[in-house]
Amino acid sequence: MNILPIDAKMMEFRASADTEQKLKLRMEITKSVEAAINTYDANPPDVASLNEWQDGALCKSFPEVMFAEKGEIWATRLAQTACASCVVQGDCLEYALSDKAVAPFGVWGKWTDRQRRAYFKRRKAA
Repeated sequence: MNILPIDAKMMEFRASADTEQKLKLRMEITKSVEAAINTYDANPPDVASLNEWQDGALCKSFPEVMFAEKGEIWATRLAQTACASCVVQGDCLEYALSDKAVAPFGVWGKWTDRQRRAYFKRRKAA
């Protein structure tokens, strides 16, 4: 299994008990994701040429960040920032809110799992 560099840093962050090391890794992860966003923004995929919407997803470069664990609010916000730049954000959110969605956790289409649960609760009540 090939682990992406940003994901390796995220796993190291989660495994570390050293506060200073965690802070250093958090800054490295943030800079790496921001660099990935800038690269993506400079040359976004052509949506019309994609076979599947997932092929154009920016988050493919750092899936571990997109599935932040409890307490990793900074990672959730970083994921939402990435979503804001993604050309398939709408397709991603549409999928996440559909009956086909299989991933109840993480940021999808800029929405957190908490936001999606609230949406489903309101939809069920209507």
